[in-house]
Amino acid sequence: MTAVLLLVYVLSLFVNRSVVVVPIHVGPYSLSLNWKMIDLASLAAAVLASLGLYRLIGLQSFHEQRDLLIQGVIPFAAAFTLGIALRNITIGWTWWMMLFFGGLLLYLIFMTELIVQDPNDPRFVFAEVILTGLSYATFLMAAIAARVNLDRLALMLPVLALAGFLLARRIFSLRLYRVSPGVSAASVTVLSVQAAAAIHYWPVNSLSFSIFLFLW
Repeated sequence: MTAVLLLVYVLSLFVNRSVVVVPIHVGPYSLSLNWKMIDLASLAAAVLASLGLYRLIGLQSFHEQRDLLIQGVIPFAAAFTLGIALRNITIGWTWWMMLFFGGLLLYLIFMTELIVQDPNDPRFVFAEVILTGLSYATFLMAAIAARVNLDRLALMLPVLALAGFLLARRIFSLRLYRVSPGVSAASVTVLSVQAAAAIHYWPVNSLSFSIFLFLW
């Protein structure tokens, strides 16, 4: 599955990488979205990652549809943010190193998602810890991608809110809490959005922005 996703990214090298500016006018306000054809490859890889995980899980056990959707969040977000990161890097050694480590990240996500399906598996606790860490790493990647590609706060906050809520929902669903995972994830999302709104105006680069947001 990981090899197929990496092949999608490699094939995206042959796609037209020119920027298409899409103007949006809403009353007195105007926005310009910079869009590339390569973004379709990122979205295709993200959907393929989720569908691939659903297929792998379906071969081992049966779950409710809602649980399957939650389990597909991390592969989807990781594959999509990896594609967004690759779109902003010049083709070279840096691009290939990013592809390698991104592929390693995706492989670990698939493996740990399969392991946590069986609580009796002796590797369950270890996989649970790794999957939690991978969720945080995916959020950092999403924050960097949002900071680089979305200059307007009004566009960046919804993206961070959605990514933060879904990833937090997946983390809380790994453990048994008295409070609903959805409520806990919503609380974390509200705090993250408030922090992102404040840090957005700090004179820091995208990496520092994501780290400050993570430490908040």
